[in-house]
Amino acid sequence: MCGRSSLPTGAVQNPKKPFVAIVGGSKVSTKITVVESLMEKADKVIIGGGMIFTFYKARGLKVRPP
Repeated sequence: MCGRSSLPTGAVQNPKKPFVAIVGGSKVSTKITVVESLMEKADKVIIGGGMIFTFYKARGLKVRPP
């Protein structure tokens, strides 16, 4: 697992395939450009954490509080 501070040089610029990116957290607004960039480079992008609810709402799915 690679954290944001431990990504090897070239891991995103020239990734080994298949390349799967996992993005999580709570604020989509701070990560949207990263997600967009990863969508162009990764074979799969997995969204998790609190930010998944923003994507659910955008797709018209119901989101209820826990």
